[in-house]
Amino acid sequence: MTPYQLFIGSEPSQTMKFTVGDTKYQLDLRYNPVATGGQWFIDIYNANTSEELIRGYALVAGVPVLKRTRLPFWFYLYDSSSLNLNPYGGNDLGGRCLLYVMDRSDEQ
Repeated sequence: MTPYQLFIGSEPSQTMKFTVGDTKYQLDLRYNPVATGGQWFIDIYNANTSEELIRGYALVAGVPVLKRTRLPFWFYLYDSSSLNLNPYGGNDLGGRCLLYVMDRSDEQ
C-alpha cells in the first residue's frame, strides 16, 4: 500500500481536492477551538457531484481514520513527534501532524 500525503496548513478552515481511482473528492477540514485543546473535523464530498459522503468526522492520530467505511480510501494522521497525540492546537495540523490518504485498491 502506497500512502500519499495531503499537504495541509494550519488554517482553521481548509478545502482541498484529491483523486482516488477515477473519482475526485473534496476534503473540508475545520478546527473547533474548544477549551480542552480543540479538535479537527473533516467532511468529504464527491467533487464531481457534490454528494456528501462523510460529515463531522474527527481526525485522530495513530489509527486508521474511516477504515470501517465503504469509501475506496481511508486516512492516517501521523504524529511526527512519535507520541501519537491528536492535533490539539490550531497549528498542529500540517506541522506536527501529517495527513495521509491510503488507497484501498492497494490493499492485498
